[in-house]
Parts: sequence; structure tokens; C-alpha cells
Amino acid sequence: MDEPMSGGDGRVNRVAVRSNPGDGVGTGQAGRPRDRRRSRTGRRHPTADGRRDRRGTLLPSVREDLRLVVALLRNSAYTEDVGLRLYGVAAEFSRLAGWLACDSEQPALAQRYFAAGLRAAHMSGDRAIGANVLGFISMQAGRSDRPTDAIVLAESALQAERQLTPAVAASLHAWLARGAARSGDAA
Repeated sequence: MDEPMSGGDGRVNRVAVRSNPGDGVGTGQAGRPRDRRRSRTGRRHPTADGRRDRRGTLLPSVREDLRLVVALLRNSAYTEDVGLRLYGVAAEFSRLAGWLACDSEQPALAQRYFAAGLRAAHMSGDRAIGANVLGFISMQAGRSDRPTDAIVLAESALQAERQLTPAVAASLHAWLARGAARSGDAA
């Protein structure tokens, strides 16, 4: 991570998060209504509105929002408090982009977004955001053939449990339980 740069006026500017982890990926047809989408198995999967985003229709919009926040981080002067909050927003957009990439069956792209989210969460100093990102990485691992990784990631995220909202903590416990069930562990 780059060091903070500060001018004599007390403003801080930091550069750390890459805005474009994958060029040309996730180019769905945004705005096109789809009442029913089915996966290869024929089951319906949820998106933000209750259906799964298999075609990546939301990912370009979230990626653009992330680029905007990263541009602010790179090109603007701001106080330290505002900078920390911008990094928190970048972490949340990275987490959301990772989730959408995972949902549209692009696991490598999802991992890149999640890694950027962890870096941004670290820069923000907000352990709860970092734990939430780890929870989504745990979810991705739990869906793959690595259930023990899901357990380790969820346990790591739960180390910040006192700083988490009850909903995030419950989600992490659920991913921990799912990872344990898939691996045959009684964690």
C-alpha cells in the first residue's frame, strides 16, 4: 500500500486500490428486464432483487461506482476522516463486485475484487468491513471444492465479532457451519 501523502493544510491523499481488476468482463445487457432466469440446473437464483445475476447485468454498474470512488481516492484532496470513509466505501463496492462476479460464475474475477476489498478495508481501518469481505470469500470457498478454506476464513472474520452487526455475525456463523458440514467437520 502506498503511504498517505499530506499537504501542509492537514489534508490527506492516499492511493491504494486498483479500479479495474478485469477489463471487458461482466458486459451483460443492463436494463433488460428478465422476469425469470434459470441456471443450468433449472433452478432460479436470486440477484439483489431476489434473483441470481448469472449474466453479470449488475456488475458493470457496480464496477463504475467503484471506479468513481477510486478516482476520488487517487485524484482528490481530502481530510483523513473522509479518506478513511472513502476506503470503506471502496471496500464495500469491491465486496459487492466480488459477489456479483461470483454469482455470474467468474470466480477468478471475484477473487480479485475480494482482494481489492480487503486492501481497501485495511486502509479504512474498519475491521468490520474487512470481516464482511472475508465472509464473502468464505462463501465463495464454501461453494467450491474448498470447504476447509471456508471454515478458516469464517473463523478469521469472526475474530472481529464484537465489531460486527448481528446480521454479519450470523452470516459468518452460517458460512462456518456450511463449511463444516461440507467438510464433514463438527466445528
